[in-house]
Amino acid sequence: MNKTEIFESYADFLARPVKAINGVSQEFADRHPNWEAENGSNRGCWNCRGCTYCKDCSGCRYCTDCTGCTGCTGCRYCKDCMGCTYCTGCSGCTGCTDCRYCKDCSGCTDCTVCTVCAYCTKEVGKNG
Repeated sequence: MNKTEIFESYADFLARPVKAINGVSQEFADRHPNWEAENGSNRGCWNCRGCTYCKDCSGCRYCTDCTGCTGCTGCRYCKDCMGCTYCTGCSGCTGCTDCRYCKDCSGCTDCTVCTVCAYCTKEVGKNG
């Protein structure tokens, strides 16, 4: 189980000497009494809740095996995404919902196998 500590600020979390330690703010810890257990398998995450095996994420909820994501919910195997919901295998996406294997998307909904999309809705098999 990886260690999770309370930090006074996000800046203090970023300055921690051991980068594998997860961090939460005091406010987050007060709202989520199981904050330690909810981050036990994560590495280097900040204020994440219910995520498993994530690395270097911030403010995510119920994600699995993601890296470098911010504010995502229910995503799996994503990397460097922001504000996505229930995506799988995406990379560099922003604000996507239910996407699969997307890359560099923005504002997508129900997409599958997209690449370099913007403002997509229900695209299937799009490749650029």
